[in-house]
This record gives sequence, C-alpha cells and structure tokens, in this order.
Amino acid sequence: MSISELVLKALRGCKGFESAQIWSVENEEKYSTLKSGRVTRSPSNLVSEEIFSLMHRLNHEGIFTQGLCSGIGGQGSLGRTLAALGEHLAALARGKKVHYVELGPEPVKTSQLVRALRTDDSGMVLYTAVDINETSELSMKEAISPLLSDGNDFRYMAANYHHLLRPDIDRQQDLTLITMLGFQEGNEMPEVIGKLLGNLGGRTTYVVSEMQLYVDGNNKHIFDFYENDYMATFSRLVSQLQSVQTIGDHIVTLLTIPVLGREIYAAVTLQPGRRDGVLGCLITNICLKYTLEQFRAIRQYQGLSVTDEFLTGDGSVVYQLARFNDQTQSVRRTF
Repeated sequence: MSISELVLKALRGCKGFESAQIWSVENEEKYSTLKSGRVTRSPSNLVSEEIFSLMHRLNHEGIFTQGLCSGIGGQGSLGRTLAALGEHLAALARGKKVHYVELGPEPVKTSQLVRALRTDDSGMVLYTAVDINETSELSMKEAISPLLSDGNDFRYMAANYHHLLRPDIDRQQDLTLITMLGFQEGNEMPEVIGKLLGNLGGRTTYVVSEMQLYVDGNNKHIFDFYENDYMATFSRLVSQLQSVQTIGDHIVTLLTIPVLGREIYAAVTLQPGRRDGVLGCLITNICLKYTLEQFRAIRQYQGLSVTDEFLTGDGSVVYQLARFNDQTQSVRRTF
C-alpha cells in the first residue's frame, strides 16, 4: 500500500474521521509542472511557484531564527546544527571533485552547505538540482551559481528523480553528495526511498538527509511546525490545486501506520473544504516521524551505514550522513 492509502486507512479509526469524506493527493500532483511546461503562466504553475516561494520563506525563518530548536543554554539551534554539518562536509570533500545532487531543491539550506564546501583548499564543486516543480529553476540558479567557480558547474534537471539512474548524475566526480532536506524523505515509504538511493548511489556516494524526529513524551515541536502559518497556507494552496474550496483552518494530527512491520508515527495535515458540492477533508501533507533509532535502522535496511549525525539541541531535528556499504548496496536488511 502507498503511504496515502495507509494514512486513509488509519484515519478511519480516528475519532471524527470514521465516516468523513477524505481526499488524498500524491506528491507529484502537488508539486509537478512537468506536464504543463515551465514557460506557461497557467493558474496551476502560478500556485506551484507560490508553493516554492512559501517553502523558501519557511526555510529562511527556520535557519535564521536565533535559538530555534536549541536546547538548554541555547545550544544547538537549527542554524548552528546546519553549520556544523557544513563544516563536516567541507572536511570530507577537501581536495576532491564533489558533485552535490539535490533532490527537491531549496535555496536557503543548500546555499549554506555549498558555501561551506567552497573553502580555500576545496576541490571542484559541481551542483545539480532535480525537481518536478520547474518554477524553482531561476531561484536555485540565482542562489547557487554565484557560489560555484563556473556557470557550467550549475545544472538543473526538470525530472522526477525516481526515474533517474546513476549515469544521469555522473559528472566524473570523486565524491557524490545526494541531499534530501526539509523533512522530504518522510513524505514517502522507506522502500521507495531505498530504491531511489540504490538507483543513484555508488561506492563514493554519501546521503545527507534532514528529518524531524518523533520524541517519546514530548512532540509539541511537531504540532508547532505543522500549525504555523506557512504550513496552513501550504494546505490552502494544495487545496486550490485540487479544486477544493477551503473551509476554516487545516487540521493537524499525529497517528501511526504500519511500516516494515512496525508502527511508525506520521504527521498528517487535512484541510476541510468542499469539492463538487461535497463536504470533506483533503490530506495536504503526510510526513513520517521516525525516532532517532528508527531512522538509523531505516538506513541499515536500505543498505547504508550512518557515518555521522548532527542533532539539534532539543533533539527534534537530525541531519544524518550515510554511505553505502560495499557489500550491502543491493541488500535489504531487516528493519
């Protein structure tokens, strides 16, 4: 079953949703402009552009809000944790020809990491963005190209990254960094992500992922994130794309779904509204919320080893760095 189907089934057991009309939408339907083409100014493309801009502002606020996600004493904010990751990546990449491949690009965190990679003793840094929302191209080029040595070092691929293979991202690099920032890995089942990474990764590939974590006993951070104005606006924009006339604010819930034989938490947002005269709720976002230990186990299941973790001071967000094991790249371990 897809992640949407599992969430729909779980919602049927939640109070207030047992008999409600619930609509779901896949990620590609929310973000893709590939069918309409990047040059059109269709209403759907304008909404897609607005969604990208909205997430840009959300990420900017997250990184540059002093003390966000910090722990006792103000240590370990989201911005400082990202900076620590950047310093580590710079050391890892020193003297190498690096290809930074971003799946689902965003300019704020990416520019911080690419800037960190461009040290005095760094080798060549190449960058490729892969996105189904073509309205992101100009923003990414404006943010990243000035940080690179040459204009040809920047590349943008308007494509569904699930359809790519390793030769598609081969630029004769010594080291490949595949990044998934903004909690986006939680939008899909681990089997799907595992296949994606297996198709793209190789012996010299590192995977950089950002995840919001489930923390036993305290998950206020999850509700705070999805109840903020940016995410509420996101739900309204997705509803607009799906021809749902919104009614009131979106709803945030935390439920469990079966994932590889375990019950895993998922944050779900639903926008009440009306479509074709029918009252119901549209699922506008689904994001798995692993514990730190579960996220490590997922990587092992996918045939990778976690080499480093950078955890915010409050323990709510982790930047995980993992690489393929030579012997287990095509092996799926038990989760």
